Amino acid sequence: MTNGIIYSGRGKVDKNLTAILIRAYDYKDNDKRAELFSAEEGIVTVTMRGIKKANAKLKFACQPFSFCIYELSKRNNNYVVTGATTVEDMFALTKDTDVYLCACAVMETVRDLGSSINSDELFVIVLKTLKTMLYSEKASPYLILAKYIQKVLSMSGFIRTRVQNDPDLSTMEGMLSYIATKYLDEVSNISIDSALAVDCALEELIRFEKVYETTLNAIKLIKQM
Repeated sequence: MTNGIIYSGRGKVDKNLTAILIRAYDYKDNDKRAELFSAEEGIVTVTMRGIKKANAKLKFACQPFSFCIYELSKRNNNYVVTGATTVEDMFALTKDTDVYLCACAVMETVRDLGSSINSDELFVIVLKTLKTMLYSEKASPYLILAKYIQKVLSMSGFIRTRVQNDPDLSTMEGMLSYIATKYLDEVSNISIDSALAVDCALEELIRFEKVYETTLNAIKLIKQM
């Protein structure tokens, strides 16, 4: 974890954006481009200058799952991050491989969901899902991921999970039917075989791919585990 949680640069700030970092990628020698997901504006692409330098003061705002208030300055029709304040430190999502993969899968879906769910509603469920994965010590992140996909597919109006009257919780179909009637915090308390939880997550991710006619890198990574 990076020690710094607040850094405000010099110069004009055109807007403050409360957002979660989806991903960051190399842009120039010392710069990165980053995709930020906010409740107000959905996905906003920004530049983080000098971020690859060893002494960069904004490294904490460019880590996986950074949740910050970003200070943005508009320069040549692009937004540049000039400062940031941490809202909540969620870097611990990277410490466990299973949790990390599931959290990455959540963020990967955001790009497709923006076309069918209002960004403010989506932001709430994304943040709640990440925090449930982060703070639920005994929960299966894969089952939480499966519930998240069920929720967003329902919110988008595309598909709802068929609910069985007396689901067999030892089967994937039964477990998916069971969690479809539960809230996210209730799902975090369910004890489940790890292999079954993975199968549930993969089934819902594949369903997501078909609905949105997209390809999720998370599926390949989870299958490799």
